[in-house]
This record gives sequence, structure tokens and C-alpha cells, in this order.
Amino acid sequence: MARNKNALRKHFIQAYVAGTEVPGGEWLELAKYISNIGDDTSEEVDTEAYYDGDGTPEQSVTSVAGAYTPEGYYDPKDPAQALIAGLKYKTGDDRKIWHKVISADGLVEHLGKATVTSIVAGAGEANAFEAFSCNIKFDQIPEETKLLPAPTGLEASEIAAISLDLEWDAVSTADSYNVYQNGYLVKMANTNETSITGLTAETYYTFYVTAVKDGKESARSNAITVTTTAA
Repeated sequence: MARNKNALRKHFIQAYVAGTEVPGGEWLELAKYISNIGDDTSEEVDTEAYYDGDGTPEQSVTSVAGAYTPEGYYDPKDPAQALIAGLKYKTGDDRKIWHKVISADGLVEHLGKATVTSIVAGAGEANAFEAFSCNIKFDQIPEETKLLPAPTGLEASEIAAISLDLEWDAVSTADSYNVYQNGYLVKMANTNETSITGLTAETYYTFYVTAVKDGKESARSNAITVTTTAA
């Protein structure tokens, strides 16, 4: 049976605009200096016995409220932590965000509007780093989407001073691929290969790709680091 590290489960957030039904801004990963994310999901149940049984009470789950509690050190320059810290003295809809959780295997996404409570952004003993924590609770059962598998086998070839070629194993159901350079989206490709230009000689670059279908991205491929040649 496959086992995955918790760090492979990804949590992304973005600001909520009152009255909107779908997210539309930039996703911010909640990960930097986060050492633990607890699952505080709660359930409500009804318990009742029926004459068509033997009298033993049966339980029926009537509601599920998904919630997570990230904890770690506070970094005011991290965009995701800064977004949450900025909600501390807000109320009502101003305490809401969009929350996206991608499973550790990269194949399932849960997305929904959520409310942030119990915000701690700077606290603790004098000789300790500032603490960060909060509770992020979905307002209703989040939308579940099956994601594409991540591309594999990413490799670079034809490495020159200002350009290189990338190739990876195709994902059969993908519409296209997003190519990332040093963490930034730099190109969209319709096939499982592409050329990267405009590079600087004798410079390190990191690349990874994702598969895209119906506007949804897969998890990241393996990342590779490449050094361009001398001019």
C-alpha cells in the first residue's frame, strides 16, 4: 500500500470577494514555516432505533463541516500568512476566504468558501520565534474534483547558453501543459515537449510542468535543475 508524507498534501487560499460564487484571484500556498496542519473536521449525527431492526440504535451522519488548523512560525512577508493575518480584526464576510486542498497523491481537489477563526499571527515567549496558527472551516461541503495525474519523466536536452528543450511523459487525458521556470508560469504547451528561450548563460534554472484539463491543473511533475552553458 502506498503511503504519502503529509507535506505532499497542499493547501491553497485566496481572498474572498463578497457576492462571488467562484474564486478568480491568485492562489497562495499556505506552507512556508507551517510545521503541522490538523484536521478538525466535525460531524453531526442522529441516533435512532427502528422496529425493522433489533432495537440497536443506528447512527446517521446529518452534516459534515471540514476544517483545518495550520500551525507554525509567523512570516509577515509570506503572502498566504499575510492574507490571514490581515483578517484578524475583520468580521462577517470579511473573515472569509477560498480554500483549496489537494490530496497528497495529487489526484483529488476539495474547494470551497471558508471562514477563518482563531487567528494568531505573532505570539509566544520572548526568546521564541513568533507563532502562527488559525482555523479554516469550510462553510459547506467543498466541491470535489478528480485531478489529472502529474506528468513524469521531465528531462532537458539541447542545453545552450540562452535556450534548452524540455520533454516529459504525456498525460493521455490532458488538454495542455503549463511549464514553470523558477516557480513562475512561463509557457503553455499543447504537446509533451517545448523549447525555452531567453535564458542567461551559465545560470541555474529549475523547471517543472503540470497537466491541464478543463482549466484544472494536476500536481507538479518532478522538478529538474539545469545550468545553461557559457556564451
